[in-house]
Amino acid sequence: MFAILQSTVHPIDSAFVAGRLDLPTVASQCAPVTQAVHWDDNGVLLAVAMICLVAAMALVQQVLNIFSSLVGCLIRWKECLNLESSAALSRDRDIVAIYTTFPLCLIISSYGLWELNFMKNLNPAVNYLITLGVIIAYLMLRVGLTT
Repeated sequence: MFAILQSTVHPIDSAFVAGRLDLPTVASQCAPVTQAVHWDDNGVLLAVAMICLVAAMALVQQVLNIFSSLVGCLIRWKECLNLESSAALSRDRDIVAIYTTFPLCLIISSYGLWELNFMKNLNPAVNYLITLGVIIAYLMLRVGLTT
C-alpha cells in the first residue's frame, strides 16, 4: 500500500518546475473519471426506501410501546422476563424485528457491507434482492432449527 502511495503522490515542490505549475493541458492526459453506480440512482431501490419509510411511520406506535421495556432491559434483568411474558410486547417486538430486515438489507447493499465477487458488477437492485434473499433464508433456517 505504501509503495502505491509513493508512486502516485508526489511532493508539492515537484509540481512546480521553474516557478510554474506543471499540469497537463489536454484532458486526455488526465486520469479518466469513472462514475460509480450508486443505489440512489436506481428507481427500484428508491421505491423500496420510500415503502420502508411509510411502513416505519405506521410502526411508530409499536416502537414506542416496546421502547420503554427495551430501555428497562438495559437497567434491570427482570425487565427482560417481563418483556417475554407480555404477549402484546412480544408481538410488537417481533413485528418491528421483521420490519427492520428490509431497511437493514438496504443499508447492507447500499454500503457494500456484504458483497461477494460476483455481486460487484450487478445492478444495485439485484444486489439488494440477493442480500435480502440471503438474510431471509438465514432467518427461515434459524426458525426451522428452533422449532
